[in-house]
Amino acid sequence: MTKKMAWAVHMFTEWQKICNFKILNCNGNPAEVLTGQLLDMMNEYLCKCFCHFIIEIKKLSGEDYPCETLYEIVLALQAHFHKNGRPIHFFNSEKFNSVHNCLDNRMRELSKKGMIRAKEQAQPISLKDEQYLWDKNILRLKTPEQLLNTFALSDWFVLWSIRCRRT
Repeated sequence: MTKKMAWAVHMFTEWQKICNFKILNCNGNPAEVLTGQLLDMMNEYLCKCFCHFIIEIKKLSGEDYPCETLYEIVLALQAHFHKNGRPIHFFNSEKFNSVHNCLDNRMRELSKKGMIRAKEQAQPISLKDEQYLWDKNILRLKTPEQLLNTFALSDWFVLWSIRCRRT
C-alpha cells in the first residue's frame, strides 16, 4: 500500500469513527451509524458514505482541503479498492455517478472560495547552465549515457521552444 493510499484509508476510517461518535453521543438515530469496513461496503452504501465524506472531510486545523488534494484522496481510495481486488471506478461508472457528481460540485465550491493549490512550474535552463553541462562533459556524444543526456536535453529544448512560440 502506498503512503497516499494508507493516508486516504486512514482519513476515511477516522472520519467514519468521528461520524459514529457524533451520532451515538448526540441523541442521533443508532440506525444511522456507519457500519462495515471500507472494502466490504456495498456499492450503494459506499456511494452514500463517500458523498458525505467528500463534503465533510477537513484538515486537522478545520480548514478545507484544496480541490486537487480532495481529488487525490478519492483517487487513492479508488486505487486501494483496485489493489484489493475490487475494481471500482468512481469517475466513469454509472454506479458511482453520485460520488463523481458530489466530488465535482465540492471542487467547484472550493474553487469559488479560492481553495486551489498553486501549481509548481519548472524554470527553463539558462544558456549559462547549458554551457556548464557541456563544459563538465555531461552533455557529449561519446558514451551511451552522455548521448542519452544530450538527446533528452535537446528534446526538452525543442518542446520548450514550441511552447514559448505558442504563448
